[in-house]
Amino acid sequence: MELAKDVEVDKFGFFCGKAWKCRNGIMKHLRDQGISMQTSNQGNKRSGRPLDDKEFVKYMMGSKYGIVLAGRSSAVTDAKNRREMDYMMLKKPLLLNYRPKYYNPLEEGKHYIYFDEKTDLQSLENRYNIKEIGENGYQWYLDNVPPEGAAKTFRKILKERLDI
Repeated sequence: MELAKDVEVDKFGFFCGKAWKCRNGIMKHLRDQGISMQTSNQGNKRSGRPLDDKEFVKYMMGSKYGIVLAGRSSAVTDAKNRREMDYMMLKKPLLLNYRPKYYNPLEEGKHYIYFDEKTDLQSLENRYNIKEIGENGYQWYLDNVPPEGAAKTFRKILKERLDI
C-alpha cells in the first residue's frame, strides 16, 4: 500500500470502530464536539468497512490527535485498543478515554492525554505540549513494540520477576 509521505493535517481527529454499548456516552461526547464518527464491523467484509486501509491510514495521518476508545475488557484483560500503536508510530498525540496498563507503563500527560465526557477537547492544546506527547509516545513505541523492543521488555520481565 503506497501512501503520500506528507498528508496535510486537516482534522482534529476521528473515530472509526465498533459502536459497543460501553462506548455510547463517549461517542456522543465526541459527536457533540464535532468529531467525525464512523461505525464499523470488520467481521462483515462487504459492508462492515466504511474505509479501506488506504483511506483509514490517510484519515489517521490527517488527524492532529489519535482518538482511541477503550475496547471491551474481560476478567483477565483490560480495555486496551490496538490503535494506540498505530497512532504512536505516526507520532500523533493519543487521546484515550481509559488508562492502559503495560509492563513499561504509558504515563498520562507524557505519552497520552486522558479524556472523558467532561473534557473540553478544544482546550487541550492550551493545556498540553501535544508535539512533545506525540514524540514521547513514538519513543515509547520504539522502546517497547518492534521486535527488538519487545525482546528487551521480555528480558526485563524475566530478570525482574524470575531473576533469569
